[in-house]
Amino acid sequence: MDLAFDNESGELATRCDVVYKTILRDFRRFFLDSFKHRKHLSEQKLDLSESLFQFTLDLFPNKSVKECKIISIDLGCLLFPKEMTKDSKIIKEIERTNHFGLDADDAATEIMRIHGFLYKFSIDKIEECFQNPSLCLLFQLYADQTRKDRISSNPTMSKNPSIYVKARDILEEKAVKPLSF
Repeated sequence: MDLAFDNESGELATRCDVVYKTILRDFRRFFLDSFKHRKHLSEQKLDLSESLFQFTLDLFPNKSVKECKIISIDLGCLLFPKEMTKDSKIIKEIERTNHFGLDADDAATEIMRIHGFLYKFSIDKIEECFQNPSLCLLFQLYADQTRKDRISSNPTMSKNPSIYVKARDILEEKAVKPLSF
């Protein structure tokens, strides 16, 4: 599927790469806000790894523990890359599960690569991002839960809502694929 779309207005704010970057950063913000809100409400004091895992279990109650562990690692890479690279428990879990298929020395690089989908942005990185089953599943959840009001409530996206809806729909279609963990 081609990610490019016509920029009829010619404005920077509606260029497809800028639109996608805005949506993906909002995707991250959505989960970061949800995570912080749930953690704040939690009476338990859990470390980052356990907090992410519990959050993921809450998001996906029908997924197995193994699948939630995988999703929580990838979600952590998006939300807290620096903390993830410094947390020995998380690095050991990545190593133990062979999550990235890499040794511990390369795990930190992979964590930052996943985070780089949002902050070292390119169309190619979107393609790469949506090769990750966890990120696809998370994006589908984001799109489902924000469909009605997220674009209209975002100051940037609300200026050109039809373009952002179109781009979100393209990304959502990209995220729908057989997911294998």
